Amino acid sequence: SSATCDDASGKCVCEPFFVGNPEMLCMPPITTPSCSPDCGQNAHCEYGVIQNSCVCNPGTSGNPYGICESKSRNSCSQMKCGRNALCRETLNSVECICPTGFVGNPYVQCNDIDECSTNNVCGEGAVCINTAGSFDCRCKPGHTGNPFTMCSPVEKNVCENPRRCQCGKKVQCPPGFTCERGTCKDQCARINCGPRAACDSGKCVCPAGYTGNPK
Repeated sequence: SSATCDDASGKCVCEPFFVGNPEMLCMPPITTPSCSPDCGQNAHCEYGVIQNSCVCNPGTSGNPYGICESKSRNSCSQMKCGRNALCRETLNSVECICPTGFVGNPYVQCNDIDECSTNNVCGEGAVCINTAGSFDCRCKPGHTGNPFTMCSPVEKNVCENPRRCQCGKKVQCPPGFTCERGTCKDQCARINCGPRAACDSGKCVCPAGYTGNPK
């Protein structure tokens, strides 16, 4: 839900960074609000009718332009953290934190870090895939190795006699042939072309100096 009940007033209010009528519908704004002066510790900026203002994060109170301190809570069951955030209980306090791989205000929202936007997170010849709270590296097609250090092209040999060799990942068929179940098949074996036309790599073509329909 994008609205919540304010314990102090007993009224419905929109969640931080949301705008609208809390009794009906709260929606996220197009852009994140900004305040001047900047908000203090454990506070965030909210849209206002005339001007934006800083407010303390949920579960805290104080001066939003200075320091907002946690209210007296002794368990995570009493704490409401922001989206994607975690609650942590310590000896003397309860606090919200962003998990590993996330950044932001844990009392409002933690956002996933896109590690793939940083250069050289994966090895040479690999691609980066962003995941929730982390990332993964995978070798590019036609490459093998450790994607976090280096992926090298897979060496392939070409059949000298396509009718007798066994093709596969490391042995490829010569031009005009395709590998089917370990055997090189002539792409033109089942193709009949028109008069004076010839088959090339599975397609009928007119010879040099001729035009028309090769089929």
